Amino acid sequence: MKKILLSLVMMLTATVAMCADKTVKIDLTNPATFGYAVPGAGEGTDLNVGDKVVSGDVSITVATVGSTKVRFWSTSGAITFRLASGCAVDVEAGGANIKKIELAGKNIAATNVTVTPGNYDAGVWEGSATKVNFTRASGTVQIETMTVTYEAAETGDEGESESYVPWEGDDHALKAEWVANSDASQASVVNFGTANVAGVGVSGVIAGYNDGPELPLLPKYDNVWSAGNNCGDGNVYCVNGKGNPTTGVAFVEVKSEGVGTGNYRACYDTGNDPEGPYYAEDGKTVITAPNFFYLPDGSTGLPTNGTYYKFTPKVDGTLAITGWVNKGNRKTYVVKESDKKALTPGTEVTYSGYINNGSYKDENGKFVFQEKIDVVADNPYVPNAVVPNANAASWITFTFKAKANETYWIFCASAQFGFGGYKFTTGGASGVSNVTVAPAVKDNRIFNLSGQQVDESYHGVVIKNGKKYIQ
Repeated sequence: MKKILLSLVMMLTATVAMCADKTVKIDLTNPATFGYAVPGAGEGTDLNVGDKVVSGDVSITVATVGSTKVRFWSTSGAITFRLASGCAVDVEAGGANIKKIELAGKNIAATNVTVTPGNYDAGVWEGSATKVNFTRASGTVQIETMTVTYEAAETGDEGESESYVPWEGDDHALKAEWVANSDASQASVVNFGTANVAGVGVSGVIAGYNDGPELPLLPKYDNVWSAGNNCGDGNVYCVNGKGNPTTGVAFVEVKSEGVGTGNYRACYDTGNDPEGPYYAEDGKTVITAPNFFYLPDGSTGLPTNGTYYKFTPKVDGTLAITGWVNKGNRKTYVVKESDKKALTPGTEVTYSGYINNGSYKDENGKFVFQEKIDVVADNPYVPNAVVPNANAASWITFTFKAKANETYWIFCASAQFGFGGYKFTTGGASGVSNVTVAPAVKDNRIFNLSGQQVDESYHGVVIKNGKKYIQ
């Protein structure tokens, strides 16, 4: 009897350990939900290759377009997501295994849509894939809703969120930890965080002018963090004059009409400065340094001075960091410390927020959210408001999946990134919670209580299609 009970417990335990399935239903009749303009009757909003519709973990990415693009189209006010000749989209669930996709709309039969991999019929796709491609085969495919079922990650405390801002109370007074600086000649380092995230804010000294020959790093301003750029939702904080997070510093003699003055200045990009030779900090060692600015492939290393922030989560989750980008033409990076590479914008990291422009404030004086903040195709590390002013300063939230014990840096390459706070939502690979057991497949096989498969000649208590019988 003990053996039978033990077998049953083991079977139940194995069932509970399965990953739960998660379902996301995407309503494609309201493009504003995804940051796209709502078209008027008889009009459309076009999407280009690479554009996305995102809901939770699920994304629909435009893979190809024909003479008519993938678009949201309005017929007498009824909007659908349309694929015409030459159009295709890819469906993903954040790298999770997709098991089922259901479409509702018009012209969604198997004769109208080709789906790979897996099997597709009458608006329902079933299979097992991390990416599923839908290609228009005939007619104009008109999708109203898309319901995606996929394997959710086994998580501990999935969905629990914690937030941090560097100010206190409704008056936005700067927290004391952001003000204290023991040595104004060195970098200001502030440690902060929440239960599952450790944060560090660094604002290093910027080299100043000196009469040399030795060239110590001279602070241009003190290291007191201060508030600025009130953006309606709160201030952002930085150290004045301590921007440009570079991977090193060279020095070059200041010349007047080609004659050396005996004064020196810091130089970060010697490839664009023909005034060499260049010297190390001691003012004596001649060095060759074509570029001290960070490059997204990590080849020049991580910043050693200037302003940057580091975040290290203790568990897997989603990190959303909000801050101030001074200009729409400033490259801003979220970088994984382990390989020094920047996360790919639009896929590994996404943007949301609004621009700073007085003409786009509401009646309460707060900045109005724009329909979309995206990346510029030829300069993808520039988060930009698509409308109406692409070069204005922006209040932006950078959202990305963060792995436990990995450190992520965020900084603006050619200016300061003003830190406004973060939100971290747990969800990854630590434990099991929110588990649901999938219905048993009815295959009519018969098992005894020891888990052995038997046939109809067996006498006693059996399990068939998940139920017990006396046979």
